[in-house]
Amino acid sequence: MSLFVSLLEFNQLAIDCARRSRPLLRFGMRIYYVTLNTADEARQISHVLLEKQLAVCTNWFPITCAYRWEGKNVEEAETVLVVKTQPGYRSAVEQVIREHISYTNFIAEIAPESVNESFLKWLNTEVPIAPK
Repeated sequence: MSLFVSLLEFNQLAIDCARRSRPLLRFGMRIYYVTLNTADEARQISHVLLEKQLAVCTNWFPITCAYRWEGKNVEEAETVLVVKTQPGYRSAVEQVIREHISYTNFIAEIAPESVNESFLKWLNTEVPIAPK
């Protein structure tokens, strides 16, 4: 009997240790990866998203893009906009983007498995949970 109790206690201790040592917290956040033509577009879109509380943080950076267009290979500069927000805001985020651009671009919604707890607290403080 004492061996059985010890195994149960050991199992519980292992579970408790794993929970405490886990540096990341599971949650429901979304990241949007958006391609745009210029940094100015990214800046304008970012400020609107932040003002409307549709994002807690945005980042943008230059990239080089290669793609097929009308049967030809094209290479040109683009800007990537990264939008960090709560789930449920995709249509609102896309609407803001459409108000600033009229060309075909790429918008990907990414659901991270986990994020650090301090970032999640900041997100939950600044961006309300989207109504269902």
